Amino acid sequence: MMQPHGQYYGYGYQQHWGHQDRKCARCTYPLQVRVDKSRIHVDHCFRCGGTFLDWGKAGYVVGEKADPRTWPREIFARPPAPTHLLCPAGHGNMWSYLLHHEGKSVEIDACGTCHGMWLDAREAEHLEEITSHAHADSARPGASKGTAGIVAMYIVQLAATIPVEVYNPVKRKPILTYSFVGILTALYFLEIAIIVAMGGPEGGGKAFLNAVAMVPAYFERGYIWQLVTYSLLHGSLFHLIGNLYSLWIFGDNVEDRLGRGRYLILYFAAAIAGGLAHWAGNLHGTEPMGGASGAIAGLMGAYLVLFPRVKLWVVLFFVQFKVRAFWYMLVWLGLNLLLPFVKNSGVAWLAHVGGFVVGAALAKVLVPKEEPVPPGLSPGPTA
Repeated sequence: MMQPHGQYYGYGYQQHWGHQDRKCARCTYPLQVRVDKSRIHVDHCFRCGGTFLDWGKAGYVVGEKADPRTWPREIFARPPAPTHLLCPAGHGNMWSYLLHHEGKSVEIDACGTCHGMWLDAREAEHLEEITSHAHADSARPGASKGTAGIVAMYIVQLAATIPVEVYNPVKRKPILTYSFVGILTALYFLEIAIIVAMGGPEGGGKAFLNAVAMVPAYFERGYIWQLVTYSLLHGSLFHLIGNLYSLWIFGDNVEDRLGRGRYLILYFAAAIAGGLAHWAGNLHGTEPMGGASGAIAGLMGAYLVLFPRVKLWVVLFFVQFKVRAFWYMLVWLGLNLLLPFVKNSGVAWLAHVGGFVVGAALAKVLVPKEEPVPPGLSPGPTA
């Protein structure tokens, strides 16, 4: 793995099929060959759950960012120190490397001779999280596509004033978020087709909008379904794309954390709250209001509560920088509260505020409690 002075050898990957004489570095129990899900053979201790990875295997077994050749210098919390653990390959005492990032740390033991890496039970998931987060934290948006990708993302952020998550992966596929993206897109084009077929927004299409958009005067007459149907409409393609982008980057994490049932409750509760807030501030109004902004503002409020420390890339006054989600959301909320002082802004700011507040409140109520995993049932780091 690494030399005691932190330098790396450029050895290529060599597959190891196991050695019968290798002993666990932690409890000296004989190691047994285990086939990882990536189909790589590793030496595993079935007593304590530890795993020994030969040089070059960490990137395959744990994750590509767990390969020490990709680690930034800033990830090391202190210089390497000698440890009492012995290298399972028989090269004597190993070295301890303490990796630290964003309040999380993991201590990795490595051999200075064969560069093999020893991982105690459950250290692999911590190593993957820390190294992936540290790598993402130092990489600008679009870095995976090279300089052209970085420049392109900067221009997009500058023009559209959109945030980009630094690092916040999901554990489960966000089926509902993907479904909402598809449904809202399809409904937008259906909406346009209906309005055109009825003679345009100033002709028969106006009757359609008065029936399904949020029109305070009609809502007061009993059109209560408008509290939901308004959130399925959009006024323009740009309006749709902006909402879908926010739904995409914030909704997947909220769905992953809350679960699909609670996510649905929060989404539609925020939409209803947004509609009610708009109605309360525009009593007897006759102008139709549509858009998923109230519901998506609710997801943003929930994101503030559930992931306040996650960082976002933003561009302000031509400067690209990172800011925590907590501060980004508060600034976004503050800007909405200033919109009443802007003449003809055309933004239903009350729907945003109402959805945001309800989403934040519900996130505290709906978030499931973390269930601890019993030590005896803890999965091994390479499972």
